[in-house]
Amino acid sequence: MPTFTETDLVIGISLGFNSGALEQVSLSDTHPKYGTNWNAWSEEEELLRAKQIGGWLASTGFAPGTYSWGTIWAGYDAKGGFGHAVVRYAA
Repeated sequence: MPTFTETDLVIGISLGFNSGALEQVSLSDTHPKYGTNWNAWSEEEELLRAKQIGGWLASTGFAPGTYSWGTIWAGYDAKGGFGHAVVRYAA
């Protein structure tokens, strides 16, 4: 996963395509302070990770919400067990 550093976040980016068209961008704070494997996993750390990436998005002018071009969601995915953000583009 490609990453870049922004303040104290290490932001990982993954792209989701559907039939060759970009449909979504997933963002996560991949800083090692949250652990580097499942042995270090905790829901508390994942909630913090979600809060960090959501706060960063809001500080850059892209607060989670619905826009004319799509949606931004940031939170904890209990089924997947991780905190992240997803930018989904409208069809």
